[in-house]
Amino acid sequence: MRKVVGIFFLLFSLSGVTEVKDAHSASHTSVLLQSAYESVEPGRSFNIAFTITPKEGWYTYWENPGDSGAKNIFEWTVPEGVTVSAAAYEAPKRIPYTGLMTYGYKRPSTVLFTVDIMSNYTAKSLPISLEAEWLVCEEECIPQYGSFKLNIPVEKAIPNEAAADTIASFSTHQPEISWWDSRLIINDTSSALTIEMSEEEIKDYTEAYFFPKEDGVFTYSAPQTVVGMAEGLVLNAERSNSLNKPEQVTGILFLKTAKGDHQYFYLAPTLETPTIPKLSQMEDPIEMQSFPLWQALLFAFLGGALLNLMPCVFPVLSLKAFAFVSAGSLSKADRHKEGWAYTSGILASFLAIAVVLIALRSGGDALGWGFQLQEPRFVGLMVIILTLVAMSLAGIFNIQTGFEGAGQTLTQKSGAKGAFFTGVLATLVATPCTVPLMAPAIGYALTQDSITLTITLMMLGLGLASPFLLLSYSDTLASKMPRPGPWMEKVKQGLSFPMILTALWLATVYGDQTGQLVHLFAFVTFVAFLIWLREQMSSPLKRILILGVTLAFSAWFLGVSEKAPDRALSDQPSTSNVWTEQAVSNLRAEGKPVFVYFTADWCITCKVNEKVALQRTETEDMFKRNAIVVLKSDETAGFTPDTLKVLKKYGRAGIPLYLYYPKDGSEARLLPSVITIDILKEYIEGKGV
Repeated sequence: MRKVVGIFFLLFSLSGVTEVKDAHSASHTSVLLQSAYESVEPGRSFNIAFTITPKEGWYTYWENPGDSGAKNIFEWTVPEGVTVSAAAYEAPKRIPYTGLMTYGYKRPSTVLFTVDIMSNYTAKSLPISLEAEWLVCEEECIPQYGSFKLNIPVEKAIPNEAAADTIASFSTHQPEISWWDSRLIINDTSSALTIEMSEEEIKDYTEAYFFPKEDGVFTYSAPQTVVGMAEGLVLNAERSNSLNKPEQVTGILFLKTAKGDHQYFYLAPTLETPTIPKLSQMEDPIEMQSFPLWQALLFAFLGGALLNLMPCVFPVLSLKAFAFVSAGSLSKADRHKEGWAYTSGILASFLAIAVVLIALRSGGDALGWGFQLQEPRFVGLMVIILTLVAMSLAGIFNIQTGFEGAGQTLTQKSGAKGAFFTGVLATLVATPCTVPLMAPAIGYALTQDSITLTITLMMLGLGLASPFLLLSYSDTLASKMPRPGPWMEKVKQGLSFPMILTALWLATVYGDQTGQLVHLFAFVTFVAFLIWLREQMSSPLKRILILGVTLAFSAWFLGVSEKAPDRALSDQPSTSNVWTEQAVSNLRAEGKPVFVYFTADWCITCKVNEKVALQRTETEDMFKRNAIVVLKSDETAGFTPDTLKVLKKYGRAGIPLYLYYPKDGSEARLLPSVITIDILKEYIEGKGV
């Protein structure tokens, strides 16, 4: 088939030959071969430009394609006394694709060659033939082939004005020669490139990336960590120990200035062999952000808004919807106050989370998102609160927080109180969830200073509050709200059921953490009885006494709620599928593909993903069909140091985390936080990619 296509291209190109250019269109690209001169002289050099224009939405590759793709192939035929230099490429762009990183162009790009003619060349013309092969990709990749011929007169040199624009465009996309010295250290697990800039120069840049021409410098899909140090700008990236170390390295350094300008420099760093220091061991870092703060804040806001769609927040969304229906009878000013009271409850909760994180981090603890649900006392307290709220909604007793009497005794004061409490509750039940955009923002914030961490978490809270806050300002929606009436009592009772389901889920988490599930149910029942009994009392003194007993007993129970001791491996049902770094290394050394998932009983997103995607017959068949070994890491009892290390490596603040290690030994593919069967197929088998 390839020969047939080649013959077709050859016939096509012969029909369109000119003296100084040749062109044709393939299935998904058009190509133009141009000489920079209409006629040339012996003893002088000139350029030939090979320009590829991909079809819209498709892309071609740089001389190092990265994780996938193919390098262009050029085979020249020229007369004796004529030579053609190696190809010179324009600066590439990063093209990430399903966990891989490739380098190339989504626009027309030119490869430039230099032709040298010896001074004793006597022929009247210079015939040049080229057999070229290149790859163009979108969702699929299609090889392209072409045969080209030029026949350039040999006489007085005359520039080809038609090629001037092509040459000029190539020059604008060419990297400059770096005026900085640079050095590169490569070891078995990572590489560090140091560009010897001054502190003033480093502060001019906000982003940096190195495109190596040689394989083996680092794992292409691994993120390049950038930090400014006293000795210069340092780029760190991980590499697999299966890669061969290159004997020399050249490449292109991309820099983004504070003004948003893009600069490219050609580097040929000196190779060195010392051990690469960890970033945590580097002293006096210079201010430089590879992840801009504004982007982290935007991701945090959008991620917070998306949290409203997650299953863990659905019960509280029901409460918010009910409160908003009730607000139809309120004035515009009162609706605004309720919206801001709800927002204040969320922001106050996120501020409290930030304070706790900062305090614990200052004590040396490394924590991730949802850390509080690893503490059984907190989980037990949440079970109590949600159960009491459910019983209040069901009408068993009436806790005067404001929202349960909506539509009947709802006033400005009680409504604001209820909205504030609902905001606090929304925050508490949202913390087990992660959503797209949120993970990189929180992962970034947890590595920054206390002020940046606090601002990012507050922006996440503002995103969570934004839908209800906007609704509270919508006069059109308020005018369409139904009138309050007896029907609202039935709705209120119906909302108790999702609250009960949430309490039951958290109770199972508590049971797994402590082994005291029966004790928890007995305790919650007793507390509910005391509060019901208090509601039956008319004497203020007796009511205060029963409330005091309830609080004291609750404090005692939470005080004795401790994590159960770790079980011995022999007591566990199975250890063959338990994740450890060593287990992954051993399996990969045997050439086996590995799928790893990090989960916890308190992570509702994890549990939904398991039901929707992982624990399905179709998924199990796919794992068996591809001989994939599945490893699980259960974080219910808290993140281990090894887990925190993996989360930091992949820029995640919490779980779920899904990693697929292909059998070819390449770097792990990081899957999204929310997965489906189709997403699993896409990342593992390439179906639908």
